[in-house]
Amino acid sequence: MTRSVFAVLRSERRLPALLLAFACTFAFFLERPAWNQNSRLALTRAVVERGALSIDDSHHTTGDKSFRDGSHYSDKAPGASFLAAPAYAAFAGMRRAMDLSMPEVTVAPLDPLDGLTGRVPSLDALKPGDTLSYNPAHHIALSICALASSGLLTLLGLLALYVAAVYLADQRVPGRTSAAGSRAADDDAWRPSADARRLGILACIIYGLCTPALAYAGAFYGHQPSAGALFFAWVVVQFSRGGPRWAAPLAVGSSCGLAVVCEYPSAVPVLLLLAYAAWLRGPRFMIAAGLAGIPWAVALAGYHTAAFGHPFSLGYDHLVRSEFADGMAVQYGIGWPKVDALWAITFGNSRGLFYASPVLLVCAYGCVAAIRRRPRGERPLWCFVTTTCAYYLCLNAGYYMWNGGAAFGPRHCLPMLPFLVCGFVHVARRMPGVVLALASLSLLHSIAGASAGPELPEYDDPIWGHAIPSISRAGLGAAYNSPQTLGNLLGLQGWFGLLPLAALWILLAPWRSPALSTREKVPE
Repeated sequence: MTRSVFAVLRSERRLPALLLAFACTFAFFLERPAWNQNSRLALTRAVVERGALSIDDSHHTTGDKSFRDGSHYSDKAPGASFLAAPAYAAFAGMRRAMDLSMPEVTVAPLDPLDGLTGRVPSLDALKPGDTLSYNPAHHIALSICALASSGLLTLLGLLALYVAAVYLADQRVPGRTSAAGSRAADDDAWRPSADARRLGILACIIYGLCTPALAYAGAFYGHQPSAGALFFAWVVVQFSRGGPRWAAPLAVGSSCGLAVVCEYPSAVPVLLLLAYAAWLRGPRFMIAAGLAGIPWAVALAGYHTAAFGHPFSLGYDHLVRSEFADGMAVQYGIGWPKVDALWAITFGNSRGLFYASPVLLVCAYGCVAAIRRRPRGERPLWCFVTTTCAYYLCLNAGYYMWNGGAAFGPRHCLPMLPFLVCGFVHVARRMPGVVLALASLSLLHSIAGASAGPELPEYDDPIWGHAIPSISRAGLGAAYNSPQTLGNLLGLQGWFGLLPLAALWILLAPWRSPALSTREKVPE
């Protein structure tokens, strides 16, 4: 980021405490093994422990895998696994130095006779109904990898969202005329108003605590890292001015490359962002950003070649499970959006985004209304925001597995959430009561989703039918009532397990800020 963005960040002294509160919150909810996470962890372990890409040693733990030339591979985009590799290497090295066990998995047989005789089936001889049992090291490794990828990039996205909200609140949106730096001196003299800084803090709280981003920030998926990287790149394109000429293009190109390496569908909004950057900042900026992204493209092509034999051959071309392979056979399962799926991922009670996070409904209204009501110079910004959101909605609604399997909300739409929350700035002063009411309900849903884990049931009401009741049973001892939070591990049962998190936010959150004003304030 360049100096205009750094000036905005330095203007708010509460940001370090806020980021610390978010980091502790992401770590508070325990990560649990599932196919998606295990597939990524298997690749991370292969790279760190064996210097290899094949996951043959851990492939039994996941159904999300590919098979080529006698070896198994993760079928996921490799970005999140590579991001987590340094943290996992430190974790593995520490456990070896202390002579502690490494992540392991054993078979829990369904047949009680197997348990009586002491015969434990091998991983290669799983029977129908047998389950896998993971040792504590596996759980800890998943949590560490999730925080080193999803958690870290979510914090980056929160910083970017604060910057965007402050600029939007004070209507300091640089246009094409300032692309050559004509307003750089003016931007250096500008200091955000107290009201703008307050809205920036609240926008971060809305995004980080009241949307599905909370559940996925502590989960080892690729969607949340892609969201943080993509949104950060857009904020640099839109708001950064001044500083070294190479700094902003380098940040944009690197972030765009990381977004695609973590989640392949991000390639489309990346191309849109580069085109937008060429219009807003000039062709030279776009070319420089594109060059900065080349190392990421080369690394991804190298991974594909080593694992799947061709730079453009993906793991999805070599899927093991036939039900996935059939669905991905044509255009990787992506087709035209379906009306019923679009309704289900927006307002449905199974995967509906606005059902899981009602406050996003007013954010969406703010994005659309801003195109017509905000100053003419801001309209291209809001057009890009709404186009990005529309892309992810259409992508999710056109995907053959639009419900995302076991998931909390429409997980393929996660990268659009920080863009959508930008609309909060446009409505916060006009309808603070509505925002507060919807945010409170969204907070309850998000905490329930994060506690129960993002792998919620595919049907019925996963929030009120599963996630919220599960909090009451958490930590009571039975296997299906296993601990969901660090509070449960400390011995606090049910809803009391959330008390340490509440205490954390009381201590660290910026509650001393004045209440939202219902009137527009003149920037200081």
